Amino acid sequence: MDSRVEAVVEILNQNWNRPLRVTSLARAVGLSTVRLQHLFKKEKGVSIRGYHMDQRLTRAATLLLNPVWRVKEVCHLVGFADLRDFRRSFKRRYKAAPTAFRQASRDAHADVLQKTDTSVNTVPQ
Repeated sequence: MDSRVEAVVEILNQNWNRPLRVTSLARAVGLSTVRLQHLFKKEKGVSIRGYHMDQRLTRAATLLLNPVWRVKEVCHLVGFADLRDFRRSFKRRYKAAPTAFRQASRDAHADVLQKTDTSVNTVPQ
């Protein structure tokens, strides 16, 4: 992978919860914004903005699995200023609103536990 793209990926990984401008990233690696966007898409198969959004939403999904965090808190933790924007982006990615995603994850986890419990308690004959 191109070392400049690697540098941008590292910056994105370290600043996943902050808004970043492509112009700032391009300046950091000594490329024009157009050249960086082209190179990044060629190397990673996704735009810089798409990569950054994917990181934020993946972390949001992980945080939502913990019932301690409210959806609004998760929204702000992953760098969204607007709850409506967060919900829209999350639903576009996961095909479910954050609360529905959380409930579906709980239900799936309960199903797995229930299946595990019955298989453990069954004595083979």
